[in-house]
Amino acid sequence: MSYYFPSPFKQVDLPKTISPQLINCLNSGKSALKTLLKSLDLPVKSKIAIPAYVCSDVMSSVESEFLVPVLFDLKDDRTFWTEYNFSKILEENIKAIILVHLHGFIHPDTEQIANFCKKNYICLIHDAAQSYGIDEEKLTESNGIIYSFGPGKSTSAAGGGWIKSKTGIAGLKVIKNSSVFSFENVKAKFFFKSRLFGYRFSRVELIGNSFINVISNSSTGIHNMTQFQKQAASGILASLNEVSVLRKKRYSIIKDKIRDNKNISLAYDDGKGQYFKAVVYVNNNPDKFSDYLSKNEIPFFSLVKKIDPEKLSSEPLNNFKKNARLLFEISTETSIPEKEIERVATVLASY
Repeated sequence: MSYYFPSPFKQVDLPKTISPQLINCLNSGKSALKTLLKSLDLPVKSKIAIPAYVCSDVMSSVESEFLVPVLFDLKDDRTFWTEYNFSKILEENIKAIILVHLHGFIHPDTEQIANFCKKNYICLIHDAAQSYGIDEEKLTESNGIIYSFGPGKSTSAAGGGWIKSKTGIAGLKVIKNSSVFSFENVKAKFFFKSRLFGYRFSRVELIGNSFINVISNSSTGIHNMTQFQKQAASGILASLNEVSVLRKKRYSIIKDKIRDNKNISLAYDDGKGQYFKAVVYVNNNPDKFSDYLSKNEIPFFSLVKKIDPEKLSSEPLNNFKKNARLLFEISTETSIPEKEIERVATVLASY
């Protein structure tokens, strides 16, 4: 089944006022990360620590700034967290760490990593693209935080990225503004509609969206967020307190149902997540589980569909090889009717 991850929005109505929080906002999370990397002013070919298990935009952002990504393996505990090996970081003379906070949770080693970076004069970027709403007080020791309003995020809206930093950010002053009638605005509106639960494009919209995607794939420009994107972002920020309660309830339905299943489990839950998705770890045979979900019409996403670690790194990445394909994301977003979540939970419990 094709990946589908809805937004919390149920309709197209957006607030007319823009949240005053929304400064240093760009057209994508990738643009935000590239801009924040640029602001570090590191020498060309400086090494940057990133997870092996992460969106490919993280690696491409590092490479686009003429920096060298160094991949770090998953922890060996059936979870999606990366082991930022301190000895390796020092041996490799790594200049910056991109600490990724996945699936609405704070990385469990955040305090230790931040202290290590401060002690060793290593730059630290918090990639919380998926995880707006986590405790920012635990992310203060850094060169900046990035968030995203793109797909599969706690703040999925109309796309766009957001940088939060205590210091000035080099590069923002040269970014072009997007006009109301810009290509970026049209792209954002198509994206927004595509994320409304149950919305289906008309034939004309399908053609238009396909055209937009072709142009978008060849475009590398960095722009400010459009007015429409800022309206959508403001809407989701204003509704987070309300949707957080409903997300947690939906997540709990799945958690309680699969508690006694010996074949699957939740990959991580510290009780402090955003709960807009449930990340399921299947003990073995991911293809069988994928087929089971598809047969039962449960949309899902696997971050790593085709894994070839040898092409990613000279390192063994043993835990990545073993566990990455066994992690499946299933939405618990509030726009999905609760009865559908109950059906999903029952299907999962029966696996």
